[in-house]
Amino acid sequence: MEQYLNAALKKDLTVQLKELALDSAKFTKNYVGESNTRLDSNTQEYNYDTAKRNLKTAKTDKEMAIRNAYLQLQQMETQITSAQSSLTKAQADYRAAQINLRAGNVTKTAVEQAEMGVVSAQNSLNQLIYNYDMLVFTFENPSLLGNTAQAQ
Repeated sequence: MEQYLNAALKKDLTVQLKELALDSAKFTKNYVGESNTRLDSNTQEYNYDTAKRNLKTAKTDKEMAIRNAYLQLQQMETQITSAQSSLTKAQADYRAAQINLRAGNVTKTAVEQAEMGVVSAQNSLNQLIYNYDMLVFTFENPSLLGNTAQAQ
């Protein structure tokens, strides 16, 4: 996970912009012009410190977003397994309702309700799989994750 985080942070455009802003602020801070006043120097020092904080915040935000997405993936895998179990149970209930209908123990409405249970369970499973696939895509493309601060 740490290797993935490091690689993702290096590729993230927001982090790259913050690194460029830090480099620019560092250059400006270290540049001593003939007309620099103490106020200019203090302002440049402040801008440099701000750029450092912004970079650290961007990295922290991105790392948290990646870790949260990873945890969500794990949770969704559990939900998908549960939904598959629910679908299997709904299918068994439907088969049992069909058998009971042939035996005269239930009405056609009960069979239709069991069939709707199967359709509902299948739809739930399909929605979970779709959401999982979308999260995998965003996890594999970390620039899409998180709400890091806007580049300034």
